[in-house]
Amino acid sequence: MWGCIPAGGGGGGIPDGGAGGNGGSNGNDNADNNGNDNAGDTDLLAVDAGIDNLEGDPIQGNIPEPNVLIEYSDFQCPACLAFYSGAYQDLRRLYIEGGKLAFVYRHFPITAIHEFAQTAAEAAQCYRKGTSDFFSYHDMLFENQPNFSDADLQRYAEELGEPLGEFFNADDFRACRETRDTRSRVQRDVDSALELGVQGTPTLFLNGELFEGRDFEDFVAVLGEV
Repeated sequence: MWGCIPAGGGGGGIPDGGAGGNGGSNGNDNADNNGNDNAGDTDLLAVDAGIDNLEGDPIQGNIPEPNVLIEYSDFQCPACLAFYSGAYQDLRRLYIEGGKLAFVYRHFPITAIHEFAQTAAEAAQCYRKGTSDFFSYHDMLFENQPNFSDADLQRYAEELGEPLGEFFNADDFRACRETRDTRSRVQRDVDSALELGVQGTPTLFLNGELFEGRDFEDFVAVLGEV
């Protein structure tokens, strides 16, 4: 399995004793020739990934759709960027927008090796809270990886041209990212991932079952031709 995974196989989320987004670089993040990180083998549980409990999750497509894809992802992970730039684009165009697939994004920031993954996840949550739109900011983050400074995160929100409501200015947007509620919302996804045995990103569950494929053709083989 290719992807991002910390040394020792630990999980993501806010490090013990510290705030999110400053996890340092004490893990492994080894890129292969395609620019993807090599996660090695992981012992994942092929169990129901909360397909019947999607309350509060950002979702593309309508529930219920015939098929539901859940991704545990890290905005700073090169392999997650590869999935976003590759198979996800075709899935969105042909299956999600075509009403044949619903896509659910869940956070799994690997703070041990990705210094800004937590703050990026928190910013995405705040943008969603201010605009009711998650995926525009999701796209902006992947398309600008790994530039996730405070100024960058604010600028992306402004460049999208959406009114941020109560989080319109930089101070309020930053304050939102530092609240316990925002961090708890990201950690909720991390906790669900750890319960499923997720160790790295991207990890995909299709219709509640662990999905090992990464190429668009792998999905077509299961979902059928459009």
